[in-house]
Amino acid sequence: MIPLMLFAALLAAEKGPQLKCPATLAEGGGKTQRPLLYVTFYNGKQGGQEYELAPDDEIRKGKKVTQIWSLKSYKDMPLFVRCRYAGTQATTAVEVPEAITLCNFRFELDPKGEVLKPTLECK
Repeated sequence: MIPLMLFAALLAAEKGPQLKCPATLAEGGGKTQRPLLYVTFYNGKQGGQEYELAPDDEIRKGKKVTQIWSLKSYKDMPLFVRCRYAGTQATTAVEVPEAITLCNFRFELDPKGEVLKPTLECK
């Protein structure tokens, strides 16, 4: 029988490298939780010479939107994603693992054009 911790580690390794934005950002000593709103990909040095990467493709079906970044051609410089949250200018930045080559950011738009149900999936 495989111990539970070892099984979890094997399962994670099978899925490959992960890239996730925290679902919420805590502010005010943790009293306020800001939900994820949007992501922006960059290559270069965080806080230094950095270049924003536009999505390579965008698919719209009604109120559902999928933005797609193909990251293979940007591997000459470090890559990171800046996670943006509702109601704040504060962000988090997450390095993109070398093995990640494709990211999809999915969300829905409400009638006012506000982002709902954002999810980031990378492989």
